[in-house]
Amino acid sequence: MSRLLYASKMGKGGVMLTGDIGCGKSLISKVHKKRLIEEGSEVSLLPNPPLGPIEFLQGIPYQLGITEPPDSKGKLLQILHKRMIHNMGQHKETLIIVDEAQILNEETFEDAIGLWMHSIQGCWQKPALSG
Repeated sequence: MSRLLYASKMGKGGVMLTGDIGCGKSLISKVHKKRLIEEGSEVSLLPNPPLGPIEFLQGIPYQLGITEPPDSKGKLLQILHKRMIHNMGQHKETLIIVDEAQILNEETFEDAIGLWMHSIQGCWQKPALSG
């Protein structure tokens, strides 16, 4: 747990949590989210990520409290970008945790990598993948 917190708080990049079935990866992800929120971060945890890229992208703002995310990939990315810029202005980190990331199809995984690449440009923290 301490390594996950360190990697998240220090902006160390994508984090991958692996382990055998039933060893507690999902529980660790939920506890990690709770701790990050307690420390002032905004966290989107996708516990069972949808397989389609649009649904995947819609799940992120939904978990951040945006109850009606748009259906367009471009508009979704705009909303996410605005949210991250707003949070940066308030010195608030924004993180994405994808639990069960191994079930993502190739196109959706590419979108997750695209978000990670966007984070490298300083707009938000890196996503954490577990599975």
